[in-house]
Amino acid sequence: MSGGLRLADEWPGRPPGKAELRLWLRLLSAAGLIESRIRARLRAEFEVTLPQFDLLAALERARGPLTMSALSERLMVSGGNVTGIVERLRADGWLDRRPAPEDRRVQHVALTESGRARFAAMAAAHEGWLRELFGGLSAGEAEELMRLLGRVKQSVERSEGGA
Repeated sequence: MSGGLRLADEWPGRPPGKAELRLWLRLLSAAGLIESRIRARLRAEFEVTLPQFDLLAALERARGPLTMSALSERLMVSGGNVTGIVERLRADGWLDRRPAPEDRRVQHVALTESGRARFAAMAAAHEGWLRELFGGLSAGEAEELMRLLGRVKQSVERSEGGA
C-alpha cells in the first residue's frame, strides 16, 4: 500500500495485515448479508431473481430498447447468461424482444408496459427494503460510511495491483 498509513499503524497492537483482513471480512460479510436479504425478498414478493432485477433495472435506466450485447456489457455477464434471463422475463410478460430492422441478427429488448409498471412497484419496494436494512444508521453515520467507502475505493484504485 503506497501513500498513507496502514490500518495496523492506526490500530496499534494488532499484527500487521490482521486489521486489513478483519476489515475485508467485515465488508464481505455485510455485503453478503444485504445481498442475501434482497435476493430472498425479490423471490418471495415478486418471484424474480437478483440477476432478473438487475436486467430490468438496466432497461429502466436506458429508457428504451437495448441490444442483447449492450445488456451483456452493462451487466458484465456473458451473452448466454443474458439470453437465459431475457427469455424467462419475456415468457413472463416483462419484456419484448424483436430483431433490429437494420440487422435481423441483432435483438432489441425493451420492457413491456406491464413490465414497466411491475418493475416500478418492485423498485419502490427495493428502496424500502434498503431503508429498512440501513435503518440502524443515523444520517450522519450513513454519510460517514459513504465517505469512508469512497476512500476505500480510491485506495484500491491507487494500489499497485489495481487495474
